[in-house]
Amino acid sequence: MTFTFTPTFAQQYRTILTMQVQSRGLLLVNLLFPASGVVLLLLVFGRLHRAPSLWEWTIVALSLGFTPLLTAQNLFLARRKNATVGGSQTYVFDESGINIRGPNLSSSPRLASHLSCR
Repeated sequence: MTFTFTPTFAQQYRTILTMQVQSRGLLLVNLLFPASGVVLLLLVFGRLHRAPSLWEWTIVALSLGFTPLLTAQNLFLARRKNATVGGSQTYVFDESGINIRGPNLSSSPRLASHLSCR
């Protein structure tokens, strides 16, 4: 089997967000900042009985957007250093193993060492 594809930033970003939702621990950590923004809004509306100021809206917006923005930044930096995202990648699966080829990478890990039983 041969697969050839070029992963885009958006595809990888959605994949990372999907993986984060699957991990309970990571999901709890990633909900820390958005939860603090919601708590701040509740405190301002509930306790102070007034509309939030521009500064408070800014803090809420930053806390709600912190996790997605940090994820995007980490993905951007990883894409700059990772050789497998530089252009079209071809994955070939055969009896001898997996062969991964691209403009910046050529790798051939063997399946026999990973599969000891059938």
